[in-house]
This record gives sequence, C-alpha cells and structure tokens, in this order.
Amino acid sequence: MPSFQNKPLLAVALSGSLLFWAGLVVLLVHLLTQWLPSLEPPPLAPDTAAWGLAAGVLLLLGANYVYKAFCASTLSGYAVAITDKQFADLFKRINTVSKRLGVKPPDRAYLTTHEKAMPRQSLHFGRKRLLVLNGEWIGALTERQSAIDFLIGREMARLSDPYRRWQIFLWPATVLPLLGPALGRGMEYLFDRTGIGACKTKVDAAFALAVMATGHPRWKSLNIPEFAGQSADVRDFWISVHEILSATPWLCKRMARLRAIATTSDSFIPRRHPLAYAAALFIPYLNLRAAAGLRHGLLLLLWAAIAAYTGQQVAEHWPLWRTATLSPGAEQTRSLRAPPAAGPSRAGPYARLRQDLERLGSLARALQKKSGENPCAIGRLPAGRLHYPVKRYVFSCDEPVVYTRVQRGEFEAGRPAHVRGYNWLKKKHFTGSEKK
Repeated sequence: MPSFQNKPLLAVALSGSLLFWAGLVVLLVHLLTQWLPSLEPPPLAPDTAAWGLAAGVLLLLGANYVYKAFCASTLSGYAVAITDKQFADLFKRINTVSKRLGVKPPDRAYLTTHEKAMPRQSLHFGRKRLLVLNGEWIGALTERQSAIDFLIGREMARLSDPYRRWQIFLWPATVLPLLGPALGRGMEYLFDRTGIGACKTKVDAAFALAVMATGHPRWKSLNIPEFAGQSADVRDFWISVHEILSATPWLCKRMARLRAIATTSDSFIPRRHPLAYAAALFIPYLNLRAAAGLRHGLLLLLWAAIAAYTGQQVAEHWPLWRTATLSPGAEQTRSLRAPPAAGPSRAGPYARLRQDLERLGSLARALQKKSGENPCAIGRLPAGRLHYPVKRYVFSCDEPVVYTRVQRGEFEAGRPAHVRGYNWLKKKHFTGSEKK
C-alpha cells in the first residue's frame, strides 16, 4: 500500500503532539504535587479548570469508544451486511480487491444509503474492521463495475492505515492551524492513491470521482479535464483560505492528481494565494461534526491550559535566571522582596504573607498526621503555590509554628524588622515574638 508522502509534515505533527502530551503530564504532576499533600479540596482557581480539562482527556477516550459503539450498532440496524448470500458480487469484489492490495479482508462489510446509518466511512470497533460502502455511488457505477474497485480500495486503505495506531497520539496536532487540515488532506490523498492501485484500469478512478461530484446519472457526461481545471480557482484569496482550512481536499484537485497518476505525468495544481496562509495561521481547525467537534474543542482548551501554565512558569522563573549574576547578598535581599504587581494575588503584602503561612501550615498539619511529629521543613514546593519564595519561611521543630522575618522597611517605609508567624495547630496568626 502507498505511504504518507509528506514525511516532514508528519514529523512536525508527531513533534507537536509529543510536546502536548509531555506538557499535559507536567501539568498533571504539578497539580498532584500541589493538592495531594494538603489533603484539602482544591481552591477555585485557574488550576482547577486545568485539572478538569486534563481529566477530560480520559472522558474523551471513553466518549470516542462509545461513539464507535454507536456507529457499529447503527450499521447493524440500518445498513445491509454484504455477505456471500447478500450482494455476492460485491462480496467477491471486496475479497478480490483485498488480495490485490495485499491486505486482510474486512470482518464485516455494509452497504447503506440510510441517513441514520452512521458513519458513512469505514471504522474500527474493538478488533473488528467494518467496511462501509455508499449505496448511491455503487448503484451509479452499475455500468462501470471496475470503478467500484476504487471505492473499495479507498475504504480498505482507511481500515489498513499504517498510521491508525498513532491516531490518538496525533489528536493534538489535528486542531493546530494549518497543520491539522493539512494532515487530513494528506490522508485523503493517501486513500486515493490506494484506491487507484486497486483498479485494473487506472482511468476507472476518475469515473468514481465523477460520481462523487455529480451523482447519478450526470457523471457519464462529465468533462473530466474541464473539471480538473477548476482547481485554478484556488488563486482567489477567500477560496484559498477556505481550502486551507478544510481537511478534505477539493474533488477537482483530487481529480487532477489522479489523472496525473493515471497518465504518469506531472499534475498542474495552481498555487494558493500567498496571503491566505497568513490568515489561516490564526484559525484552529474545528471539525463541525458532533463527535469530532467535541474532541477538537476539548483539545483546544487543553492546549490553552498547557500554554497558560508554561507561560506562568517562564514568567516566574525568568527573574531567577537574572539573579544568578547577582552577588549572594543582593540575591538574598531580592528573594525576600515582594513579587511584581502582576503576581498571583492583588492583595497587600501582609495579606499575601498570611496566605502563604496558612498554606504552609495546612501542609505541616498533613505531614504531622502522617509522622506524628512537627515537621521542621516542608521541602521543595512547586512554583506558583506561594506568593513569595519558600526559603523566606522557617518552621519550628519544637512548636507547631511557621514564621518569616519582615526586613526593616521591606513593605512599609521606616517600619522596623519584625516577625510574622502562624500557629498551624491553633490556626492563629501572631506578630513579633508572641507565639500564643
């Protein structure tokens, strides 16, 4: 069987998907290390939404299985199974095409024109390979039986797609601008090349595409070269944008490519409008079909959550990279100062200290319940959980207390240095040296 021709495109898709899944794992680890140690319900924060989106991936996989089960059941109820006793000619032709392509015949084959017999294309359900043929196209090609081999070959290519095992892994790449639609078009061209390889006479593929374009019975009078020439319209800006955003290539372009394969000549495909790529770059691919649309929408939200988390980490650690060139004394002073105004909270500095102390106190309580002793230190916390660096806080090994020293004039001009602490057992704040 032919292989996916645009290898660089596939490599970019694999790289982008790898970044997505790696980012999702990092995000999950970040959330788990923040929430599990405290044994407390997560606050209503952007992280909560990110957690919900990440959990949605598991729901998405389950929904995908349920959708395929629904499709398989509707085929059984509304489509006609092709067997050696039902449409024996099609049954024999399917086996012949399978041998010609060197692939295993499908487990079940169906012929349908019913609107409720979803889907209209072949699919895998569990270990079963279900081949679906469009009854209207098959009926229109009654006088050109050899062209039916193209339709069967295309569906066999869909079932025997060598990249199907990477389908779920590649899901994140399918929603990216430019990349997602390009992957879809590339797969359709791959199925076409497999379909033409299933035909005894390559020109039969053009007749099958003619039926797709005009239906029965006008396909017989279709001027195939003229139809292939319609691809010149792609030079228009808006037509180019629409074509770039579509995961299904134009029929006229497919016709031009198949004619080139049949005649072993180069196909002339006009270039798209150059500005169309710039416009499409900002438009993600959203499949409007119900099941695929839900998946694409969720994947886009997950991309946004990962991008937001990555941006937050870069913003938080960028000042630390700059402090690497400072002297030890300057670095210590800088680490004790308040974060920029664009930090995670708009409250005053003392309110931020209180929040940090309470957060550390809740972690200390959780550790104390496990070990039975007052923790002397919490350890390294994930970035973003505290308003200030964790090293400015100190834990008492003898008392259930966490405290910090506020430097002279750090938050208020002229105010002397003092201690602010929190008794996490009594859940009580104190100032100065008072610890009761």
